[in-house]
Amino acid sequence: KKLGTVVKKIEAGPGRSDTTDTEEGFFVEQRRDWWIIHPHSRARISWDLSSLTLVIWDMVNIPMGSFNMPESLFLDFMDWTTRLFWTLDMGMSACTGVTLKDGSVQLEFLYILKRYFKTWFALDTFIVASDWMELAASGNTGFLGGFRAFRTVRVVRLMRLLRMKEGME
Repeated sequence: KKLGTVVKKIEAGPGRSDTTDTEEGFFVEQRRDWWIIHPHSRARISWDLSSLTLVIWDMVNIPMGSFNMPESLFLDFMDWTTRLFWTLDMGMSACTGVTLKDGSVQLEFLYILKRYFKTWFALDTFIVASDWMELAASGNTGFLGGFRAFRTVRVVRLMRLLRMKEGME
């Protein structure tokens, strides 16, 4: 009979470690650098809930962008919040451990980085770059003057739902 998973609460600090349940039922200490975030930590779960909230905001707000919405402080605030959040999310994704198919967690930085570059990096870069290009274009009537085209690219943000689904599996 396989032993249940033991959850070990570890405070943040250099050289912290986590327990990983192996096939034989033994627990192996896995060292990680202080900047690596465990995918099941409270901090990462809070970040993911914030992510879900902003995806829902985008699901409502992006279609509304096709109408001539009046300028408001709240909408400007939310534009900046989402733009900064998704930019920071790229860094968070590059520093978050990976849960493998067998349920183990990989906390090696190079493995995490390679996997992020192979999976979500291109889409994240496209979305975040289009957000920042929209901002740059909003005050320009020349080459980048048609910034509405960048707004339509925001629909691609909804692809983040697939990312959340992948994380839940």
